[in-house]
Amino acid sequence: MYQRFESFEPTFRTAIPVLVGLFIVILSAGAAIQTAALRDDALINATGEMEVISALIARELDNGTQSGREPTAVLATIASTSSARPSRSPCSATAPG
Repeated sequence: MYQRFESFEPTFRTAIPVLVGLFIVILSAGAAIQTAALRDDALINATGEMEVISALIARELDNGTQSGREPTAVLATIASTSSARPSRSPCSATAPG
């Protein structure tokens, strides 16, 4: 039995490094695909947040100008209110799912 395995040794010496290299390539491809998907998700989330923020600013500008305030005064109020709040750090963001 040992003689049979001994006859396959040259094949194993060639095949094992190739298989290890193939494993590393597949692992790298999976990491690249996952990173690209996470980037796409982050961009979609950022776009959604920007749309919400712009809608809120537009609403505040509409309300402010209908009550007779100047747009610059409304924007200054919004800027001073948002600068008083702590910013959201990337570490405090929750992952979806």
